[in-house]
Amino acid sequence: MMNLLPRHFASTLAGLVLLGMLLMLTACDDDTVAPRVTVPEIDQPEPGEVQLEVPIDGSSATSEEITVEYRGLDEAPDIDAEIVEGDAGAVSIVNRSDSGSPFEGGSTTFSVEVELEDNFTVADVEADVSIQGTNAELSRSASASVGISATKIAPSLTTAPASLNLEIPEGGGVSDPDTVVVSYVGLDARPAFNFDVLTADPVGTFELVDEIEEGTAAEGSTSFVFTYESDNEEEDTEAVLSLSGTNSEFPEPFDELSAEVAVTGSGGLEGVVGQEGVLTRFLNVADYEERSIDENGASAEVVGDAAQEASGVNSLEISGGSGSGVTLSRTAVLGDANFFAFYGKGDSNQNVDLIWTFTDDTGSSSEFVQSLRAGSDWLYYEIPAAEAGLDELSGTIASITIDIDGIPSGAEVSVNIDELIFGADDQVRFSFFDFDNTTNNYEFGSFSRTFTDAVAPESSGFRAREKTGNDDEGGTGFGFNYDFLRLPEADLDNDVLQLRIGNVSDDFTLFIFLETRGFIGGFNFDNGIEVNVSASSDWTVLEWPLSDFGDDPNTLIETNGDGGISNVGFEIRNASDDVTFLMDDIVIRRGN
Repeated sequence: MMNLLPRHFASTLAGLVLLGMLLMLTACDDDTVAPRVTVPEIDQPEPGEVQLEVPIDGSSATSEEITVEYRGLDEAPDIDAEIVEGDAGAVSIVNRSDSGSPFEGGSTTFSVEVELEDNFTVADVEADVSIQGTNAELSRSASASVGISATKIAPSLTTAPASLNLEIPEGGGVSDPDTVVVSYVGLDARPAFNFDVLTADPVGTFELVDEIEEGTAAEGSTSFVFTYESDNEEEDTEAVLSLSGTNSEFPEPFDELSAEVAVTGSGGLEGVVGQEGVLTRFLNVADYEERSIDENGASAEVVGDAAQEASGVNSLEISGGSGSGVTLSRTAVLGDANFFAFYGKGDSNQNVDLIWTFTDDTGSSSEFVQSLRAGSDWLYYEIPAAEAGLDELSGTIASITIDIDGIPSGAEVSVNIDELIFGADDQVRFSFFDFDNTTNNYEFGSFSRTFTDAVAPESSGFRAREKTGNDDEGGTGFGFNYDFLRLPEADLDNDVLQLRIGNVSDDFTLFIFLETRGFIGGFNFDNGIEVNVSASSDWTVLEWPLSDFGDDPNTLIETNGDGGISNVGFEIRNASDDVTFLMDDIVIRRGN
């Protein structure tokens, strides 16, 4: 049986315990200080990662000073270094200096030396520096570490650019001079070179007009300046610049080095002349058409790079060799489009011909070539309908294929395109592809939507949205979020938000608002507008000046932080019951 204390005895015992606690507390007068305990700590050293380069004429490298602070230790910490990857060297701690008190607070500075076997050992070394200290009284320890990477500088021979295209002017003649820069480190002598024409029956001639040497064979460069002369604009002449150098003391493969630069002489750039500073005239919010990107040997990546004058911040980067490309699919009605336009950005080193192929819904196609100049920034290209071959198509386009051409065999290039549009009468008719997709196509409340092919006759596509909602419990609605849509040099009084609405089942009020990131410039929910929409079976184009939604056009330019259009939203109000309607082609366009 469990022994229990009598109730009166338990109460007495509790009282004694409480009294004892009170006596202990009152015994501590104002001069009493609790003992201070300093636990062992070692701060993360600065820097925590060190990268060393062993010079080409040496076998060792020493880091700059590394500092570590510590406290609560019995003595200054132990610092050890060991190689964790690579077996061609040694690592050690040098130039150590301690200051302060290990317990109260001290610091150590030191350097790390990595040493290879000799001057000609080419090896990468990874090492780890461990810093450890203890406090015996507390039976506790502390530690920190530093990562070390060492790379031997080896003989090298590099070229820039990797390929060169010399373009003769229209009508033939001599190209502008262009340069290949060959850089080298650790050679016995400056590199030797050969220039060989590869084309069996060349239509033009290359000339080396200058050879500029800088530095030494141990560390220097040579610039080869070429021109190309031809009267034939239809055919290219291909050549190769071959370079070789040696270092007799280093092992393979660093004893003999080589590099090649593909050189092409070609006719003038094809297509229209690109224009700078042309503003986007059309910003697509939603048109509900399906789009796809298929790779045909090239890689296609949507990247955050766009012309300063473009809407949105994304473009398509196409990378590949000659004959590779991509296909962009979307079914669209050309209607009265009398030009095709896009933004393009050239490869950094090589002129590139882009072969554009339009394919219609019957399988027929048309083709044109547009060149992008090497090193060019974003330019706007507008190709007339006849030159683009639009009059050869059925009137309904199904896809656009872009192939890379006009570069040497084996060369790889990277170009960007953006905002593929078809226009008419100085107004953009529709956007075929702009690479800026909504980040969140949302709805709220008791709202439903579905796709429909009952589009307006003037629509450029074949899909619209059927929407159903009411204003029960605070309303229903939908909208479109974007990372950023931008409208440089916006004219709020003349630029408009425009949409198509049709087959409206009943009268209702449509509330519309634009928001910028940060809700700046007046573009926010509170400044939205209400529009009375009447029941009708017809399609109607509705538009409102951007000044109805905000008051500062500069906030529509931003692409970082605040600003830029981030939300285009709609809410159904004053609906007696569920109202159904069709919506299509929601755009922001510049005024006439």
